[in-house]
Amino acid sequence: MQIDAGMGSFERQCNRIRGFPVQRLVHLGHYSQPCESRQLNYENIFLQKLGSDDMMTNVMFARQKILTFLKKQNVATAAEIGAALQMTAANARHHLAQLQADGLVEVVSVRGGGKRGRPQKVYRLGKAVLGENFAEVLDTLLSMMPPEEAEARLESVGRALAKKLETRTTPLMRRLAQAVGRLNRMSYQARWEATPVGPRVVLGNCPYAALIQKHPALCCMDAALLHELLGEPVKQTAKLERTELGNIYCAFHLKN
Repeated sequence: MQIDAGMGSFERQCNRIRGFPVQRLVHLGHYSQPCESRQLNYENIFLQKLGSDDMMTNVMFARQKILTFLKKQNVATAAEIGAALQMTAANARHHLAQLQADGLVEVVSVRGGGKRGRPQKVYRLGKAVLGENFAEVLDTLLSMMPPEEAEARLESVGRALAKKLETRTTPLMRRLAQAVGRLNRMSYQARWEATPVGPRVVLGNCPYAALIQKHPALCCMDAALLHELLGEPVKQTAKLERTELGNIYCAFHLKN
């Protein structure tokens, strides 16, 4: 990438500090302007970036304080959080709304209402923060069954999870799109790709990755799920393999 020879020391500092992009400076600098005017433009851009970075830091710090408070108190309203953390209830509600959208907090109940004021939502930490013991429970259940029984039951679970969307008369591309949508609502990070041997569904996330080695029959559940969603049999062609970038994935091809 070439940088204009007339770029001043302050401009070069902008490009070194905090990852400020050269392209943005070149675009906003307007080299047709006099040198003094261009220097002022760079200073303004740099100061605006510093200000926006500081603001984002403050926002993230405030939300982290809310999460820490909820971890200690278990549940609280926006007014209680605001009073404890020295922010307004309106600011607390704004942060809570964003944290709720990210799955980090959730509403567990509503207090008050009636004649003396509007109801107040009661918040607690979300499952994404608290975690869950799903993997341990599933591991225990599967360990109690013979391998053949576990595989049969998991295939039944896969078919039940599918809740079949459409009949087989629906075009295949539409079925693939609907299947990917359903899988992504179940945290599979799925997509489908066209290949020389037919479509394949790629799962960028395996919700059961920690258990697959011990209970490989879980892959049968995914195959049954896809079979039911697509109305076509599938064959697993990749199992927890890595891309060139190191990302783990599984893949299923539609059988010809």
